Amino acid sequence: MNRQQRRAAAKRAQTSANARADSPFASDRPGIVSLLEAGLTHHKAGRLAEAEACYRQVLASDPDHADAKNLLGVIATQLGRPDLAVDLIRQAIRQNGRSAIYFANLGTALKLLGKLDEAVAAYHRVVRIAPDDAEAYYNLGTALFDQGKLDESIAACRQAIRISPDFAEAHYNLGIALSAQGKFDESIAAYRQAVHVRPTFAEAFCNIGTALRSVGKLDEAIAACRHAIRIKPDYAKAHCNLGIALSGQGKRDEAVAAYKDALRIDPAYAEAHYNLGAAFFDQGKLNESVAAYRQAIRISPDFADAHNNLGAALNVQGKIDESITACREAVRIRPDFANAYNNLGVALSAHGKFAESISACRQAIHIRSAYRTMWRRWCESSAT
Repeated sequence: MNRQQRRAAAKRAQTSANARADSPFASDRPGIVSLLEAGLTHHKAGRLAEAEACYRQVLASDPDHADAKNLLGVIATQLGRPDLAVDLIRQAIRQNGRSAIYFANLGTALKLLGKLDEAVAAYHRVVRIAPDDAEAYYNLGTALFDQGKLDESIAACRQAIRISPDFAEAHYNLGIALSAQGKFDESIAAYRQAVHVRPTFAEAFCNIGTALRSVGKLDEAIAACRHAIRIKPDYAKAHCNLGIALSGQGKRDEAVAAYKDALRIDPAYAEAHYNLGAAFFDQGKLNESVAAYRQAIRISPDFADAHNNLGAALNVQGKIDESITACREAVRIRPDFANAYNNLGVALSAHGKFAESISACRQAIHIRSAYRTMWRRWCESSAT
């Protein structure tokens, strides 16, 4: 569970305590109330074992106590047991099916299990029960984004913002969804609103940089990434994104330095190794480029772009058999990867396997017709 999820779980635990008067089991059982309060004190302090012991004492006294089951479910989620959390929270819901908090916690656990349809259904129950709960719409938007339902995700984020205009994370997630739709100007506006609400929101500044780069505003993109790094110096993604923007300006030495900074912070950052490989390739440092691509692949074996770029670099080195192997792996991982088929065609042609080369090139053209013009020009130049 990441830091944001832990904060949300703790908040829901506190909200559950505040709502316990709605439970038919707590109002006339002072001992149980005291145990719940003690458990929540431990819970908020991060003493999960002690909190769990208190909640289990509640269940020993009242096996059907819904709040205790819900809070045990929250602990299970925090301990990386969302399967157990789902079982416990569903038991709580059977006791009290009108608790928005229970459905919110259920949605969190289901989302961690990858059961997105069920998570979305749980979040929809939350917003029906508590239509003015901004966090409920935020969680719904996040789950809908993971389903690829971008329009619905955007609508949910906007509703969260209407309810709570200063909800920085909702503005941020709205920006992510708008970027995924290619609406970069709107995305930038959403991220800027997030940092207006929270000026130290490094992740939002980093994403502003990415969106600005997408619309060709490289100077502003670099400034945004540098600002994210000033806020959070150990933010590997911001260093990597800075490198991409610098590379776009042809500042390859600075880009290499930025990627190395990212890897100093996070040596297992596959994308940074990949981008470092691309920068080395542009510098003509083929051995270093190949080594960087291979490291990206070691970390992320299904990184199709890294296999493809490795194939291109090996081809330039004259290592044609290895180039063919790398390109074939890229198209195995991503069968619609036009550029990898194109590079495969180039390598097969260099190996004298012309029939296979033609087949690969036709596949590239089938996927992306622009390759037709490139190969026609190549054939014309070869003929002369």
